[in-house]
Parts: sequence; structure tokens; C-alpha cells
Amino acid sequence: MKVVVDELPVPLESTHHGDGYYSSLKAYYDLLLCPACKEVTLRKHLWDDHLEPEVEYKILYPQFIGATHNLDSNELYHFPEKVRKAYKAALTVKSIDANAYGVLLGRTLESVCIDQETVVKGNLYNSLQEMSKKGKIPDKLFSIARRLKDFRNVGAHAFMGELTEEEIPILEKLCQMILSYLYELPMLDRNSEQVLDSLKKKNAESR
Repeated sequence: MKVVVDELPVPLESTHHGDGYYSSLKAYYDLLLCPACKEVTLRKHLWDDHLEPEVEYKILYPQFIGATHNLDSNELYHFPEKVRKAYKAALTVKSIDANAYGVLLGRTLESVCIDQETVVKGNLYNSLQEMSKKGKIPDKLFSIARRLKDFRNVGAHAFMGELTEEEIPILEKLCQMILSYLYELPMLDRNSEQVLDSLKKKNAESR
């Protein structure tokens, strides 16, 4: 991407380290232009002389609306590598070509089946059905996954028609329902259990 606005600094806090030396934590904002879709991306990173030299960027805009919250490419760290890679690839073409988006979401589904160890003869429908039989997803979610597979087929085969921008929100919701159930809900369950255990421990210590 081409950087069109380079590192606008915003001071956040200053720290006195003695001997008259101060360090200042700043947030830097960049605006980038995508050569493919002609849309802009706003990203942010923090910098201080005492931070590690590696810069970690966070995408502030655009964000992709998920079933439970925003699922942008910065929030997929808890996904398995194959699933994360396939889903991020789909996000890159979302605003460029609806057919390609549908096909890559289908590849994301295939990666999910590989991760869940439910691949049946390289057939996506049978693999999703196997996932349902093993109890990894409920019947309703199997129905959602099957619909997404059908949209994938339309995007992949010209003789079946073509996907348009109007179908993109549906594709997005279908895929993110599956990803949220398999990867986000378990993480939320673990995190909430840890918080509850911490609260119980604090309450016991305060008695």
C-alpha cells in the first residue's frame, strides 16, 4: 500500500527518568491507499525510546463486522494458523471481487475442517457433515456452513451464476458465525472462568 499520510504523532504521556531526561510515549497514525480497491486504511502504532524496536501496527479502519464483534485481521491471533491465513486472504479480496471472496471463504471452511480433523475424501459437504456428526458443531451451524459452501460453489463456477456485492454481508455473517462458535466462544469461556476464579480468590483473601 502507498502511504499517503505518514506518521502523525499524538503525545500520550511523559516520564521523568532523572538527570533531566524525559521520555515521551506517542501514538503515530498512518493513512495508506490500497492500489487495488482505492480505499484507505488507517493504522496506529505506539513509540517510545524505551520500547522494543519492532513496531506493532493496529488497523483502526476498516473493520470487518463479525457475528459477535469486529473481526479484523488484528484480532485473529487465537485462530489456528491455517484458518487465520485463509480468512485473512478472504478479507483482502472482500472489497474487490465478491466471487473471489466467496471462494476464499470456502477455503476457510476447508481449513476449519482440517483443523477439526473432519476431512472426508476431500469433499467439503461430507467434511462439514462429519464435523456435525462428531458433535463439534450443532445442527443449525451445520446448516449455516452448508449454505456458505453453496455460495462458494456459485462463486467458483461461472455456469452457476455469480456473486455480487449484495451477497457479501450474508457470506460474512455465515462464515463468522462458524468461526465465532469454534474459536471465539471457547476462548471467551476460558477467559471468563479465569476472571471468576480470580474474583473468588480475592473474596476469600479479604475475609
